[in-house]
Amino acid sequence: MIRRFIINGKHISYYSYDDMAFIEDWINTLPRRILKYKNPEELFELHLD
Repeated sequence: MIRRFIINGKHISYYSYDDMAFIEDWINTLPRRILKYKNPEELFELHLD
């Protein structure tokens, strides 16, 4: 999933903190079939309560 944003062969230091934060947010808010179409962020919040 990360390869959608980070090109293979390009050093990770090329990307800014904001780029990494965007990628992290995108991954954590993407609904997953294995999670019954919930996203990891929702399930994490449920387990905190």
